[in-house]
Amino acid sequence: MGDNISLRQWLDKSQRTVNCFECLNIFRQIVEIVHVAHSQGNAVHNVMPSCFLMSSFSHASFMDPAICSDAEIKTTTLTPTHQQRCLGSDDFVSAKTSIASLSNSTCLLSKLRMEASWYTSPEEVAGALSSCASDIYQLGVLLFELFCPLSSTEEKSRTMSSLRHRVLPPQLLLKWPKEASFCLWLLQPEPSNRPTIG
Repeated sequence: MGDNISLRQWLDKSQRTVNCFECLNIFRQIVEIVHVAHSQGNAVHNVMPSCFLMSSFSHASFMDPAICSDAEIKTTTLTPTHQQRCLGSDDFVSAKTSIASLSNSTCLLSKLRMEASWYTSPEEVAGALSSCASDIYQLGVLLFELFCPLSSTEEKSRTMSSLRHRVLPPQLLLKWPKEASFCLWLLQPEPSNRPTIG
């Protein structure tokens, strides 16, 4: 990977194999980004792969929140004028690369919409506002995707629908039992039963 790509592109690479160390490293980086926001009393709202960039060194950074906002996903096409940003310990700072290569395609927007349906927490589906607990749910979905590569769009759609009911594929339970158990904890339907970022 010479240039930055979205985490969604990285996850969807054909024949991606799970490297436990690499996946946990990516997950840890995103947890740290979420932790910064939560420690300031803010929810991230969109802890989805298309909202994160991966560098050639498997470094994850968060895009401009406006790009990944619910309103943006539903109503706007992305343009090259949108800037990427990384969430640092102080605030959002400009990132070095452009997302023009991503924004030239409506594919990104459709993937954002698809992800939104997978990553929306049960309480948000019921009409509640997004919260820090919703971010934790989204981290659970992300952890699942990191450790369970799926080859086809149909298989992914079917599996992600089952995930909403906390049904995990047998291969994940057998190969990665600790990760699967932690994933189920993050995916608790009741927000108060989920762990906090701390």
